[in-house]
Amino acid sequence: MNTKLVISSFLLSAFASFSSASIAQNLLDKRADFQTSIVKEVRQQETLETPPSNHPFQLVEYKTKLGKMAAYLTRPPSDAEQKLPAIIWITGGHPQGGASPSFVEGAPYKNNQTANMFYERGVITMYPTFRGTYGNPGKREEFYGEVNDVLSALEFLKKQKHIDQKQIYLGGHSTGATLALLAAAASDEFAGVLALGPQDDVKNHGGGGRLFDTNNATEFELRAPISHLSSIKTPTYVIEGEFGASSGLTRMREKSNNSAINFWLINGADHFDIIQSTSDLFADAIIEKSKNRASTFEFNEKQVTQSYQTLRVNMMRAIALQHLARASANGVDIHAKQTLTHYFYSEYKGSIDEISKALKAAKFTSIKSESTQNSEGTTLFSLTAQRKQKPSDLEQLFSDQALFERLDKKWSFSYENWYPEG
Repeated sequence: MNTKLVISSFLLSAFASFSSASIAQNLLDKRADFQTSIVKEVRQQETLETPPSNHPFQLVEYKTKLGKMAAYLTRPPSDAEQKLPAIIWITGGHPQGGASPSFVEGAPYKNNQTANMFYERGVITMYPTFRGTYGNPGKREEFYGEVNDVLSALEFLKKQKHIDQKQIYLGGHSTGATLALLAAAASDEFAGVLALGPQDDVKNHGGGGRLFDTNNATEFELRAPISHLSSIKTPTYVIEGEFGASSGLTRMREKSNNSAINFWLINGADHFDIIQSTSDLFADAIIEKSKNRASTFEFNEKQVTQSYQTLRVNMMRAIALQHLARASANGVDIHAKQTLTHYFYSEYKGSIDEISKALKAAKFTSIKSESTQNSEGTTLFSLTAQRKQKPSDLEQLFSDQALFERLDKKWSFSYENWYPEG
C-alpha cells in the first residue's frame, strides 16, 4: 500500500470536509435546500408617501429577484467632496422596515426609533421596505425572504456613485435588529452591524399568529439568530438595556464564542431609551472612520454606557428644571421648604405595592394608595407620596426623578410630577 497516497487522500478529504463546513456556515447556504412554507399570506397595499422635492428623503426603488421594492434614501449634501458612508436602517415592529418623512425630525429620546442621528451627521441613510409590504411584490415571510431583500438593498447602495462601497453599515431595532443579525449571518459585506434589542429566537417576538408552518422546527431554526451566530464575520454589536429583552441577549452571549460579535447589556436602560445615545455614538464612529480611513472603528461598551448615562442624566435634569421653573412662575417659593406631593397610577395593584415599598425606603412620607373604577368598570390604582424639601434642592429632585424612572422600568406606571401642598 502506498502510505503517502493514503495520507494525501486523507488530508484532501479532511480539507474538503473542512471547506464544506466553512461554506455551510453562511445562512444562505444553510437555506439552499430548504423551501419555506408560508401558510398565511399577508400583503400590505399601503405605499410609502412621496416626499416633496426639497425634502431630505427621496423615494427610491431597489431591485430584488421578486421585483422592485420601495425605500427612502437620504439625499447627499451638495458640498460632499468624497464618497460617503451609508447605513441601512431596519425599523422594528410587525412588519419590519419602512419609515415616514417625519423621521428626519427625530422623536423623544426615550423612544427615538427614527435613526435620524445618522442622517444628521452626514451618513447616507436608507430605510428599506420588504416583500409583501407597502405595495411591494411578494408576500411577507417573517424573517426569511426579507433577509434576501436586505442584501438586495446593500447591492443597490453599492451602485450609488456618492457612496463608499466599503463603508456600508447595517442597523436595526427590535424585530429590525433580529432581521439585521440574520442578514449579518448571510453576508460579510457590511462594514459593521448595530443590533439594538434583537431576540435570539423569533418565537420570542410577539405580533400575532405566525405566517409560516410552525409544525416544522426547521422553519424556526432558519429564522433564529442564535442558531447562526458562528456565521457572522462582520464586526457586530448586539446591545440591549437591562430592562429590555435582556434574556435573549444573555442566551446569545452564553452560546457564542464568535469574537466578531459584541454583546453589551446596559445597566438602567430599557428596550427603547437605549436607541438615541447608542445610535448617536455609532454614527459618530462611522463618520470618524470615514474621515480617517486608517483608523480603527472606535466603538466600545464603556463609551455606550457613558453615552447613555450622560443623555439620561441631562434629559432628566432638564425635565426637573423645567418643572421647577413652571412652579416658580406660578408663585411657588422654590427656596422655602414645601410639602411636595407626587402622584402615581397603575392598572396593577402589584405595581403600586412595590412602588410604596420603594418610596418608604427612600423616606417619603404620607404614602397613601386607593382604587377606583372607570366608566368601563376597570379598576385603577393610585398612590400619593410626600416629601418636605426646598424645591430648589436640585440634588434631591434629581435623585427622586432617577428613582421614579428606575421603578417605572421595572413595574410600569404613570407618574405626575410633584405639586406643592397648600
